[in-house]
Order: sequence, then C-alpha cells, then structure tokens
Amino acid sequence: MKVKYPEPGKYVVAVSGGVDSVVLLDLLVKQGKYSLVVATVDHGWRGDDGAADVRFVEGLAVKHGLHLEKIKLTLPDKSEARAREARWGFLREVQNKHRASAVLTAHHQDDLLETMVLNLKRGTGRSGLTSLKATEEVKRPLLYCTKADVYDYAVNNRLEWVEDESNLDFVYARNKLRHTVMPQLSDSQRRRLITINKNLIELNKNIDVALNGLVQKFNQTSNSIAVPRSWFINVPRAVQLELVRFMALHLKPATELGSAAYERAANGIAGALPGKITELGGKIEVEHRKSISTIRKISTHRMKVLK
Repeated sequence: MKVKYPEPGKYVVAVSGGVDSVVLLDLLVKQGKYSLVVATVDHGWRGDDGAADVRFVEGLAVKHGLHLEKIKLTLPDKSEARAREARWGFLREVQNKHRASAVLTAHHQDDLLETMVLNLKRGTGRSGLTSLKATEEVKRPLLYCTKADVYDYAVNNRLEWVEDESNLDFVYARNKLRHTVMPQLSDSQRRRLITINKNLIELNKNIDVALNGLVQKFNQTSNSIAVPRSWFINVPRAVQLELVRFMALHLKPATELGSAAYERAANGIAGALPGKITELGGKIEVEHRKSISTIRKISTHRMKVLK
C-alpha cells in the first residue's frame, strides 16, 4: 500500500467504524510514533445503527488505549452539505481542544476519483478537480491507495469493521455515482484522472501564488478586501472571476461559493452604481463605492438586518 504517513506528532483521527477508517487507525497505531485522538460522529440519521457504530469505535479506542471524542448531530434533513459542514466543525473543535497538528482522514484513491467525477458533473472549475487533497490541517495518508488495497489489508490483518447500509442508498449522489459510473472506468482512465489531479494540484498552487501577489496590493483586513474598480475592469474576465473566488476564500472563515456568485461579484465590481451592495451568499457581500468595491464578511449587525 502507498501510505503517506505524516510526521511524528499528535493527530485527531476521524473514525466512522467503516473499513477505511479502521484500516487507517490500525496502520497508525502500528507505527508507534503518534499521539492519537479518535473522533467519531453519529449523524443522527440511522437510529440504533448509528449508536451501535459509535459503540464499536469506542471499543477500538479502548483496545488501543486512545482518547475518544464523539458527537451526535441533530440535522434538519439528510443534506450531505450540512452533514459535512457539521462534521468538519466538530473535527476542528477536537483538533483545537487537543492542540493536534492535523486531522487525519481515511479518504483513498477511489474517493478522490469519485469527487473529481462528481464535481465534473456539477460543472466545477479548476478547484473542484483537486478539492480532495492533503493540506497542513488535513492529512490523508491513504489518498493514493485503492479501495481494493484497503480491503485486502483489512482481510489479511483480520480486522473487524461495521458496514453502513446508507452507503447503498441512491438518494445520495455519491452513492449512485459509486455504484453506477465508477465501475465503468478502465484502469487506464483511472490512471489518467490521477495524473490530471496531480498536475492540477501543482498548477493551482502556481495560480494561487500569482493571485496572492495581486491581492497583496489591495487594502485588506481579516474579513474584508478593498478592490480598486478601475484596475479590476482592465484585467481579463477569467482573471476577474479567479480573483473574486480567491478573495472569498481568504476571508475568515474561508467560504467557497458557486460560479454564479462569482459572476455576480465581478459584474458588480465592474459596473454597479456607488452605494449598491451585491450579496453573494455564504455571509459574504460586496459594497460598491465610486472607486472601490469591498468584498467582506457580513457584519453581525447587518446579518440581523438581513434576517
């Protein structure tokens, strides 16, 4: 298996009880050079089955002598986006609480390919093809291991895990893609997608460095960036859209919007009347003045007004 182990240190390991996370935990424990905190989430959708999965993970933590953090979410509906946001909010809280270097997840190559194809179907830009990657705060040691590699390791090492029946529910777009589209990919197509992903990661780094150089020239705080309108209208449209996205992601906390929001922002900066405000969603807006447009997080006061 092509496991990319992190540097020795303290980490939060996201463990669901499924085969992927069970294998990751086993690999890390056997390295003997990590201080690990196990974190598990019950999304509240599966009743007793969800609770049973948490108990299984508790047993793993006890077996390995590791501290466990757990949470049961209360979500209004079965929204993948809401669940992901809540899950990551919890994992970051655990990371901060234990002063861990990063969160470790068990995403593997099949997850990476599914994410690429799913985002392509949704009409993604360059970022969507590299959204599942390792960062300083999120490490993915199994990212270039196949699902078959992970399963073989589990079987060969006689590991136990739980099966989540919701993985077969086609109401979730990823599940439908996983069982209907992904099996049709040939080995050569999989390799080609992986190559595209690796090349784009490097290309995106270079593009972001260039964009950062441009943005550094603007007046900015942690939650706002002021853009000279006369300068903005003289750069190519593609650069305008990339700049708006880059700035939105660099407000605190970072917010990924959709292409329609970036179009609205670019149009507003280029041509809106002074005094107008363009709302982008994600608690972000752009206020337009005669010579400057300011993209910013909506203030607490203004959020109350909008409600």
